[in-house]
Amino acid sequence: MRRSIEQGVVRGGQLLRRARWLCLLSESSIAWREPDAGTHRLLILSGADIVEQRDLALGEATPTPPRWQRAWRDRQLAFDAVRYDRLRVLATELKRVRAETGDVVVRIDDRHELRGESLARVIRWV
Repeated sequence: MRRSIEQGVVRGGQLLRRARWLCLLSESSIAWREPDAGTHRLLILSGADIVEQRDLALGEATPTPPRWQRAWRDRQLAFDAVRYDRLRVLATELKRVRAETGDVVVRIDDRHELRGESLARVIRWV
């Protein structure tokens, strides 16, 4: 009984961290470069939908996502099974690129972006 409760608490914590991470990804701009690629690719997400995808010009900063001021509750309400699955796959691919020593930047709003060790810490916990 005690083991089941402990596992439930641990699993619940992981699910909360994953939900928070997926909510952040749902309104973000993501730039990445795989180890053998010459340029960065860019995905801009709004409401967990891809609104723009393109190559990022050399030296161009990762743009601010269009609706980053959306409230957390609004972000949560935008989720359905398809969007959840899309973001889960995206999160897995970001982990893979990062593990293969690729470059990944996730811009959350106009002042905050995750890259390098700060991104590695987030990915490790979700």
